[in-house]
Amino acid sequence: MSTTIQCLVNPPSPNSDRLVTGGKNLADAFVGAAIGGIDIMALMEDPNMELPEGLDESLSSRNPFNPLSPFIDKQSAFMGQVPSQFFSPADGLAAIEQVIAALRGLDGEHAVPNPDLREGAIYDLEQYAGLLRSAQQQGATFTFYMEQ
Repeated sequence: MSTTIQCLVNPPSPNSDRLVTGGKNLADAFVGAAIGGIDIMALMEDPNMELPEGLDESLSSRNPFNPLSPFIDKQSAFMGQVPSQFFSPADGLAAIEQVIAALRGLDGEHAVPNPDLREGAIYDLEQYAGLLRSAQQQGATFTFYMEQ
């Protein structure tokens, strides 16, 4: 079973597809970056893979996902609850733009070393940006949440 990061718009729009993307690449990249730039996909393929010694602690302050993190409910869905905190789509779009720019730079390469995973996360973010633009036009709010 894999973890995904989903986007929930409130109220839901009849014109937008909540599942515009699976959110798996975004979740894998987010988690990998949070634990020091470990290639999560490689680790899942080879659980005996040696982890680098002395993970780069400075990556946590340069984690490209930092701007997005406050918008992600990391507990509710795992506990069978509906996320309770919703945000302005404009704030979410600004965070997405920052994360995409960072993922395309050196910090993104260090935090998400697998280029396919990094591009997959960017794809997920671009899809969610479209969903947030629609939410903004409707005057709706949004939240991201982790789901398994």
